[in-house]
Amino acid sequence: MSFRLAAYAVCIERERVLLARYVSPLAGDTQWTLPGGRVEHAEDPFVDVGLALAQTLPRPGTSLRSRSVA
Repeated sequence: MSFRLAAYAVCIERERVLLARYVSPLAGDTQWTLPGGRVEHAEDPFVDVGLALAQTLPRPGTSLRSRSVA
């Protein structure tokens, strides 16, 4: 049996949830997920989630686009 550690952030503001969009480089399929993912051996899950949020959130001076993913 294999074990995979993952860490994800749940960010909720005014009844909206922050999601990260992943586009498969091979098939081009789009998937929506919470920011985060696999934690490699000896990495800190809290640091990994912080890095994932930094990659997902817009840079200062820009804004998030609100869209439905239903």
